[in-house]
Amino acid sequence: MADNTKLGARLGPRLARLMGDAAAATAVKLAPHRTRVALNTQEQFFRLVGSEVRRTIGPKLRDMAKTEGMPQWVSDWLHFLGTESGQWQSIALLGIANSALSGVLGTYINGPMEGQLNAARRQWAALGAGPPLPPGAAAEGAARRLVQRSWGENEAAASQITADRFSVLYEGALRDPEVVQTLDMLNRGLIHASDATRIFQRAGIRDEWIAPILSLRRTFLTPAEAADMVIRGILTEQAGESYAALAGMSPEDFRNLVLDTGEPPGTADMLFAYRRGIIDKARLEHGIRQGRLRNEWIDVVESLRFVPMSTADAVEGAVQGHHTVAAAHQIAEENGLRPQDFDVLYQTAGAPLSRTEMEDLVNRGEATLDEMKQALRESRLKDKYIDKALLLRRRIPPERSIVSGLSKGVFTHDEAIQRLRALGFSPADAAAFAQEAASTKTQKHKSLAESQIVELYEDKAIDHAAALKHLQTLGYDAGEGAFILELADLRRARRFQDQALTVLRTLFVHRRLTEQELLGKLDGLKLVSDHRDQLVALWKLERNATVLNLSEAQIIAALKHGVLDGHKALQLLLQMGYSQFAADVLVKTAGG
Repeated sequence: MADNTKLGARLGPRLARLMGDAAAATAVKLAPHRTRVALNTQEQFFRLVGSEVRRTIGPKLRDMAKTEGMPQWVSDWLHFLGTESGQWQSIALLGIANSALSGVLGTYINGPMEGQLNAARRQWAALGAGPPLPPGAAAEGAARRLVQRSWGENEAAASQITADRFSVLYEGALRDPEVVQTLDMLNRGLIHASDATRIFQRAGIRDEWIAPILSLRRTFLTPAEAADMVIRGILTEQAGESYAALAGMSPEDFRNLVLDTGEPPGTADMLFAYRRGIIDKARLEHGIRQGRLRNEWIDVVESLRFVPMSTADAVEGAVQGHHTVAAAHQIAEENGLRPQDFDVLYQTAGAPLSRTEMEDLVNRGEATLDEMKQALRESRLKDKYIDKALLLRRRIPPERSIVSGLSKGVFTHDEAIQRLRALGFSPADAAAFAQEAASTKTQKHKSLAESQIVELYEDKAIDHAAALKHLQTLGYDAGEGAFILELADLRRARRFQDQALTVLRTLFVHRRLTEQELLGKLDGLKLVSDHRDQLVALWKLERNATVLNLSEAQIIAALKHGVLDGHKALQLLLQMGYSQFAADVLVKTAGG
């Protein structure tokens, strides 16, 4: 079990950072609200002060605006102060005793028209604007933009504070960013180090502490982050101790933090490793203690290393007879199946016979239609299609059988068309198959008639027109008939040409034609030049190889008459293919 006493050391720095970030984020989110509150407060202040001042000195200001001989712009200004409302009107009323208007009026009153404005001066003095604000309060109001800086200077002047001294009060009343905000701006590049130094100086920080404060702009890793990096091999343990020391943690505490950092494998993974023998029981228990599981549950976790087979496999095993139904029921309960659901699962397990197999059994009379319906319900077929599936019991012969049956007279034309349409063929395709069957019936006779027509045409017993007409009667169109007759013409021409070539070959080989005479006759047959040259070359070889010699009888007769001697006759017989023995016998018999 994990040591919870180290929780503070691990979470403290992170919580501190989170709290700081949350505070900064809250300040940013509340800035608009604070601005609205400040503006609302300012508005309330001016509204109350302006209302009171208008009520007390407003009538006097309006009377002064009616003084004879007063410049129009002064009269308009006094009328504005005595009748209008708003922040500027309230500020002007608060500073009327020492405002720029007072100086202008004083200059004007001390001028040549002093006698004409004595009454106005008396009324002006009777306004009784009250004592001025303290210089510090005036500087604070000007720094917060509640009033104009010139108004604050006038208020301070009433207390014998010069403009230079008021500037000191005003600068002191201005607010600079805090240390954390200054360092954030410096890190983000919004200001320079010189700007940060000036901000710290204005905050009254001693010069010797400014440099150390600027060094705080760098944020170091927390001990928890350093320990995590040591575990991941990113940092060495020594480097991690250095970061922990920056946060005030001792090396011993950091080493303990490293030991406490990281998580063991998941419980399921450790049980898997335990089952495979990769780890032993002691290491399993050690891994459990390193997690967040309480030690009292270790024995329960160890007992979970084995899981039962799935509910589906258990039911399948019971259906196939590998174990009992009760055993399958027990396994299903261990897997969380409700006991009342087991029977339904058991009844739906397994697969029925296929639709075609059930059709065969029904057709053989070995199963009923109800049994076939039940088998279809137990398959993946929707119940609403079961009655339609039963209609598939009736089988239709394939199209080849239908066409063959129509050609052989087994089916009538209409019956064949009906069966072809039942197989899904369109009316046009069904009619085409029927036409094919009809053509098959007469194909033998058509072929016989066609060959006879072509034979008669080749023998010139009928002319081209008559032969073409007969072919069209058999179903050929004019183009097909003309092509058939053209082939017949070619065959007749080829037959004549072959016969002529046979005669010419015989005459040439037997030296009854010269080569020049042969070429002339071959050209008369209109042979292709290459074919003609090949024939002449071949026949010349045959002619040269055809040399007439004495026959056996002629050799014996010549021997008897003394034309040949015995030695020459023996050589001629050997050349004819006789063996030495046979040749000797023939020569000696002839008296050689």
